Amino acid sequence: MYSLVRYFKNIFNEEVSRYFLIFLLAFVPQLIIIFTESPILLWEENIHLATAKKFIEADNYSEGFQFSILEWILASLIVIFGDNITIIKIVLILIYSISVIFLFKIFEEYYKDSWKNSLFTFFYVVNGINLFWASRICSDVLGASFLILSLYFYYRYYYKREDKDLVCSTFFGVLSFLAKLYYGLWLVILLMTLENRVKVRFLMYLLIFVFPWLLYNIIYYESPLRVLINQYNITFSWQHSESILRFINNLLVYIGFITVSLLLYTKINAVERPIYFYTLILLVYFTVFVEFNNPRHFIAILPTLIILARATVDRIPGTLLILLLAYTFSAGQSALKGINDIIQYRFCWDGTDIISFAINYLRNHNASVVLSNCCWIWIRNTLGIESYALWSENVSYLIQLYKPDYIVYSPNYGILLNYSFKNLEEVVEYEDVCGLKVIIYSRKPLSPQNYLENKQ
Repeated sequence: MYSLVRYFKNIFNEEVSRYFLIFLLAFVPQLIIIFTESPILLWEENIHLATAKKFIEADNYSEGFQFSILEWILASLIVIFGDNITIIKIVLILIYSISVIFLFKIFEEYYKDSWKNSLFTFFYVVNGINLFWASRICSDVLGASFLILSLYFYYRYYYKREDKDLVCSTFFGVLSFLAKLYYGLWLVILLMTLENRVKVRFLMYLLIFVFPWLLYNIIYYESPLRVLINQYNITFSWQHSESILRFINNLLVYIGFITVSLLLYTKINAVERPIYFYTLILLVYFTVFVEFNNPRHFIAILPTLIILARATVDRIPGTLLILLLAYTFSAGQSALKGINDIIQYRFCWDGTDIISFAINYLRNHNASVVLSNCCWIWIRNTLGIESYALWSENVSYLIQLYKPDYIVYSPNYGILLNYSFKNLEEVVEYEDVCGLKVIIYSRKPLSPQNYLENKQ
């Protein structure tokens, strides 16, 4: 009896130790990045923080087209810990690291070859887009983390047919959708591939879990799908077209040969079929319909591409070594690119950049209302003052509307329109190490004649 207890204890300890090492593999690099990265948040990070503060009435700025799950998480953390960016980021990388454990569990439970499972988990962790974005206060990696949890319970349901696994897969799929619009494709494909007798239960669970979000939309926007519509409209309205060559280059650099798994459909098992179509359709969507070719979009298909690559690596006789070398080359190339992205951002936004300069100047001169084409959201979040975008070329109208103390303008960063700053006093001009410039103007009262001239 003692031997039996010790046997199970050893198994448990070995399993827990293995999962803990996987957790550290994902968590430690991101923790290092948090404590060494640039002090300047990305534009979208500021937007999410400002919108979260609106939820708890700590600010009056928000963007209604943003989805809600990240903002709800941020609002909860701000209530508990205050506006502590480090703690917020640590919580987000905890969610990410836990999801990496579940990616590894998918491999361990359904693809029985431990060293390959560890290798493909490593490929996911060191991917360049994950390295750069996992510690960011953005919804991309958060959505991918919930997607992995949904995939894990999908596998369990497929093989065990237990309803609790279908419930969990649906729940985390909804959370993934609420993090980012296009993750909802997974729920659509899952619905299409489930047996007819299961579809009704799946739809029931789906409606239950998505109901709070629909109710939120009804209460605040008087339409159950208003946030969805707003995000769709604004996303496509503000895109700027980029060459398809940039998309292909990003795909080759950050994903590389791992996309080969999409060419091996004949080697895909039935359990992987919905994963395959989710990945393929989303890749086509990014290629054809998304004109702004940001590599962060690949985060949505990275977990499923890694799963497909792991699934196919053993199914083509005589190609194991070739595929592993190709995948390893792509993983290494992507990791180096991600590290370079982190270093470049740290170099350009190091505290002597134009945003830091503008914030320090405004703080020292007790600004209370600011207009800016480049950094209004950073000013608002950092200084807690009124700060608005230069969203129109009619500067005189914006001055009359907002009555700013200062106008912060960059000729090569931010919203680049044909502004006229006649009759405004230039108080300071600054250029940072990366060649970005900022000019700060002090508002002067405009005569009616000057107002009409500027308006024309």
